[in-house]
Amino acid sequence: MTRTRRTSAGVGCLWGVPPHPTPEHWLNEEAGFLSAIRQTPADDTARLAYADWLEERGDPDGSAKAAFLRLELRMSDAPEKSLNRVRWVKQLRKLAAAVDPGWLAVVSHPKLEACRL
Repeated sequence: MTRTRRTSAGVGCLWGVPPHPTPEHWLNEEAGFLSAIRQTPADDTARLAYADWLEERGDPDGSAKAAFLRLELRMSDAPEKSLNRVRWVKQLRKLAAAVDPGWLAVVSHPKLEACRL
């Protein structure tokens, strides 16, 4: 059973979600996704759920962020010698240039190469 509540306009909505979400509502939801990514950086599920949420909002900035997240995950799963890698790196750089550097610092999942202890 879905719980609904009455709003001031008398229209029912899902419990806790306003019928017309405000920018503050979206910021709170986004903060939750970013917090989950920070707390469990190795868990790709949070990144994929966040990418879905960004795309569902329908704004161009969100679509670029979602594409960045998905491409970065695709690259991490691909073999190092993949023929698509050069094309993907170019595409990832283009997407990265279109989003806020602070956002990239939180969500980026760069692969460390040639590390020595």
